[in-house]
Amino acid sequence: MTKAQHKELDGLWKKRIKERDKVCQRPGCPYCFNAEGVKYLTPHHIVSRTCHPLKYDLENGVLLCRGSHGMWAHCEDPFIRRDVDDFYKQFANLDYLNIARHRQSKNDYMAIKLYLSS
Repeated sequence: MTKAQHKELDGLWKKRIKERDKVCQRPGCPYCFNAEGVKYLTPHHIVSRTCHPLKYDLENGVLLCRGSHGMWAHCEDPFIRRDVDDFYKQFANLDYLNIARHRQSKNDYMAIKLYLSS
């Protein structure tokens, strides 16, 4: 895929996560209080986007406010990491993600675009 195609698919993935989740999904978020209309909501990959089989999988995304994305989801503190991992267990289908991360990566631009556009 070309760089432009990856950029387009990234935009579609982000759009779909925002449409699905609408507000920050971190329970009791101390940054945005899960309010509607909060600016700077960021789609976050549960399994790193460098894991190509899951990069555009909608099951691998969650919408977080800027504070939760930067100060919580990417935090290295072990206590906070446990909290993040507990959230992932409740929010995501981790069994599916663990299986899917090992499947053959498909770089079929049109198939991914159709999946994200449906």
